[in-house]
Amino acid sequence: MLADMVRTLPTRDAYDLWSEVFDRDGNPLIALEERHIDALIGPVAGLTVADGGCGTGRHAIRLAAAGARVTALDFSPGMLAAAQGNPGPSGCASGGTTSPTRCPSTTPPSIASCAAWWWNP
Repeated sequence: MLADMVRTLPTRDAYDLWSEVFDRDGNPLIALEERHIDALIGPVAGLTVADGGCGTGRHAIRLAAAGARVTALDFSPGMLAAAQGNPGPSGCASGGTTSPTRCPSTTPPSIASCAAWWWNP
């Protein structure tokens, strides 16, 4: 029976497990968002960007390659480890944290939170 095979996990634990295959598991939302994300975010060269809910760093890496200074944030240590292991521009995703972080008030960032757009109501 399917119910016997389903395991309920805390959200963070589930994302930690998912991080191992997230970029290659055929998630259809990735293909859907890729067509729209650049137009939604706009030009980022020279901006300071906090990628909240960075997951495996797909957007953080793209934003850094486009000239943004990016801090990647995620509550899942597994997702952050995957982000830090992905190749990308120097400094991208290396500042990730699973802890609550305050951005200095003198340099308010532009926010790119793709996870929040897709996964939260």
